[in-house]
Amino acid sequence: MPFKIRAITRHYPTEDPKKIRKALTALLEGEVEQESHGEDHFLYVERTDYKALDKLHEMIRKQKILDVARKALRNGRVENSTVFFLNKQAAFTGKINFCDEFG
Repeated sequence: MPFKIRAITRHYPTEDPKKIRKALTALLEGEVEQESHGEDHFLYVERTDYKALDKLHEMIRKQKILDVARKALRNGRVENSTVFFLNKQAAFTGKINFCDEFG
């Protein structure tokens, strides 16, 4: 079964792209790519191997937030995908903080 994980964030003009890259790669190692949709700009990392989840799994265990993570993953199921949102500022500091879409 094909597998893809994508960490994506909007890049606002007031944000330092280096800090956004650091936040993304703190969660998911890989090359940071850019894409734009009209006036909106995004940075993302995309992987196709399950090993990519190791870092995220380790962070969840280290922070002892397994129950919160399970709930976010369960609630984020949409057809054959799972969508959840993480706080960009927390990711920059190497932490996981599940939040609402615009939190």
